[in-house]
Amino acid sequence: MDDFRIHSYRVSEQAVSEYENSLKKLLAMVDKGMTLLINDKDLIGTNPLSVMYDNHHNHAKLLLTVLTFNDFNMLENILPWVIRNYSIKGFTEEYFSQVLSQWQNAITKYLTAPSAGEILPVYRWMASKVEYLYRNSEVISAPAENAQSLVNNIRDSRVRTFTGLLVTGKHDESMDLIMSLAKNRESLKEIYTDIIRPSMYEIGGLWETDKISVAHEHLATSIVLRIITHFYSDFVYTEPTKGKILVTAAADEHHEVGARMIADLLEMEGWDVSYLGADIPTDDLIRMLDSVRPDILSISVTMAFNLLQVKDLITAVRRKPRFNQVKILVGGHALIHADKARNMLGADRIGMTAVDTLKIMTQWWEEEIQ
Repeated sequence: MDDFRIHSYRVSEQAVSEYENSLKKLLAMVDKGMTLLINDKDLIGTNPLSVMYDNHHNHAKLLLTVLTFNDFNMLENILPWVIRNYSIKGFTEEYFSQVLSQWQNAITKYLTAPSAGEILPVYRWMASKVEYLYRNSEVISAPAENAQSLVNNIRDSRVRTFTGLLVTGKHDESMDLIMSLAKNRESLKEIYTDIIRPSMYEIGGLWETDKISVAHEHLATSIVLRIITHFYSDFVYTEPTKGKILVTAAADEHHEVGARMIADLLEMEGWDVSYLGADIPTDDLIRMLDSVRPDILSISVTMAFNLLQVKDLITAVRRKPRFNQVKILVGGHALIHADKARNMLGADRIGMTAVDTLKIMTQWWEEEIQ
């Protein structure tokens, strides 16, 4: 299947429904088939089987998202990233070929012929795309630099310094750097958006390319959250002069630094903010909406395969007439490549950056809420 066809391809709601309803059986068959293959072949390097199973689970969520929104541009943009990251971690080209074959076998077995006929071309396209990437692109090649040399290549000297401190787990020095910027009259908004946020993107990139471990990434996140907490107690709190905002992440979304910074920045601008953090079940969030009765619900999503959870959350909120006046904004890294999906979530607005989000909130306050 060529690029033109995949970009214009559409899968019916019936096929998507069958795929979703069969996912447990599909996953079980793929996991079993790949486990048997790995007993005979070195396909995943030194990784434990749990890493492979996680990959299969995330694949299922991502493909369901892509098929639901018919957003194949998102699939084309994310696929090289997935292949690169798992290749760097030791997954071989044959693994990707075999696992896509396993998915096709499972789809043929468990879906009706019409639905399988709609979805199998997508998998055949992915198989050809993987082969193309390995044959014609440097996207699979792991960079030669180590973590420190990659940090040294960051252009902004302040981001470079802060990222280096995070990578090496230096909490006190990280705090001192941010405090010095604050004392030099750097606004907290500038510190969050120009230093901390890009540094966390750099840390994520280092983890994705296997230059730092999960433990390093978690340590960096922990340091940043401690810094943000310190700034909240000393610099953030102001008396509310605007409406109420509930800031959260959808179910299964475990990234919260971005949402936390947005919550703090909104509070600095006079909003009455209730921050719930990450991975909030939909039923619990509905109950919190009843309790808080906010003017705005702000939802953060980092991973593309969690976009369906965002859509389901918004749908659940929209079903309740008592929330008809609640404005909904969605923001986060997952929206970068989700051209079609972000317009189908049911949100009132999309905030692609922190600055966008703050501007939208101000506009709503001035034009609609006040």
